[in-house]
Amino acid sequence: MIDKIKSISSQGAFEITLANPVSQSIYEVDSLNLLIGVNGSGKTRTIKSIISDLVSGRAPTRFICEGDIGELGVIYYTSVPFHKEMPETAAGSTVFSDASQGLKQHKNFVRTAQDYVEAAGLLGVNKDLQSLRRFDLQFEIARAVRSVIRRRYSSGPPGQTSGLPPGAEHLHEIFQRIRLLDRRYNVSAKEKSDISDELSKIQKGGHEAASGFLMDSTDKSHSRIKELDKRLIDLAEEKQHLELRFEAESFREFAPQNNLQVALWLTYLKLPSNSVTRRNLGDSLLWNRAADADIDALPASAENIARTILEFEEAVQKTGCGSFELKDKYLTISVNIPLLIGVKIRRQLIEEAHHLDLIEIGFGASSSGEAAIFHQMTSLSHSIRQLFAKGARRFLIFIDEGDMLLHLEWQRRYLGLIDDRLGRLKKELKLASLQVIVATHSPLLATDVLRDSISRMGDSKVVPAFGAPLQKIVNDGFNTKAVGSIAERKIRELTEKAILSDLDLALIEQIDDDFVKNYIRSKKARR
Repeated sequence: MIDKIKSISSQGAFEITLANPVSQSIYEVDSLNLLIGVNGSGKTRTIKSIISDLVSGRAPTRFICEGDIGELGVIYYTSVPFHKEMPETAAGSTVFSDASQGLKQHKNFVRTAQDYVEAAGLLGVNKDLQSLRRFDLQFEIARAVRSVIRRRYSSGPPGQTSGLPPGAEHLHEIFQRIRLLDRRYNVSAKEKSDISDELSKIQKGGHEAASGFLMDSTDKSHSRIKELDKRLIDLAEEKQHLELRFEAESFREFAPQNNLQVALWLTYLKLPSNSVTRRNLGDSLLWNRAADADIDALPASAENIARTILEFEEAVQKTGCGSFELKDKYLTISVNIPLLIGVKIRRQLIEEAHHLDLIEIGFGASSSGEAAIFHQMTSLSHSIRQLFAKGARRFLIFIDEGDMLLHLEWQRRYLGLIDDRLGRLKKELKLASLQVIVATHSPLLATDVLRDSISRMGDSKVVPAFGAPLQKIVNDGFNTKAVGSIAERKIRELTEKAILSDLDLALIEQIDDDFVKNYIRSKKARR
């Protein structure tokens, strides 16, 4: 339980006592504690102050748990979007991690994916967890063609210092028309800018603009600007049409014809944009598109990428956990995450595919609440493993409003999910202790916590909790009313009125508390 968060000792120290025999009989973790209070009461400030004291080694906070305080790992998580990340620090044997920012880098994609799948199972979410990556090959191929055209008179593949890849001559004509439109657009834009500057000078002259000559000049300038605006719009539309045509015809002419060519164009996309290797690979694909390239002849950086893509594509399709599909202008890589980590695919190959951004942990079909709880579960698991690797064996986890995006039913189940997931991790890693403090505004969470394990900021009143009716917790524990302010105001107005209108009577019929409805009726009847 949290013993003295609400009543600081005379020495100015927080005393956190979490050991509770009853807690250990109902939770998978060692203890589950709740911190409640109205907005502005200081829950977040208190949590961060405790973390700072524990991690900095200043020790105004005394942490009491089963066993030694040594090897302590402290973790903070919040769902608040504007939270400023707390820096990872360590003092002595205490290490800290802010899990709120999520997994910036999946250093272990397979393990992270396993956490997501397990979280989905705990939630009973039956949707497939899909990785969906889409690459616009039409754009990339058109960019390669455009690059070759620009260099046609200065460089090219060996033996062809000028000229274009076979079939690209008409693309050069389109490209030249685009450049011509660019020049016309720039000339018209410059003319409009010059006229606008001249108009600005005339207007600043004030009284001079009253002369007939100047007024006539101003009218002509405005008319010319309107003409130029229309011309600029027409030029922009024509250029856009030609750009789209250039892309479409480039793709139609040079689209990959087999898996190897798909892999090589994807390799081209993954190479640094300004690298010589990328340029040479693009040139080779354009000039030799009908023949299969010799992967062994590629530079090492490109060869490794190409081989990874080919091996991953073959493994995915062979095991039936996904597909590589070239349709229209897109290459779409679709992978079922649970199947991916469940079939016999080299773990290192999966990690390399993720590094190349061929797969991701994505939940396009998930709601914001599902995505939030997935993120929270996996981020906490990741941080626990991260601190475990640094020597932590006892964990104190602070969760600040982790339930804020959840539906009432998931709020009701929230602590059970946290307890289940973290309890499994405790057993898996054989942790000495794992104790959780949750700050919340949800009375539903209080129904799963022992009264001795709840602290309310600002007073020491015992809060009704474990198994208590929700109405009692709302009124007595959270010091609030169970009726919204609008309903409360209108009901008060109805009870105070001497004469009720037809609209008032209709409103009374809309009140869904029979006791309140009958009370108002009986009071009016007595009058």
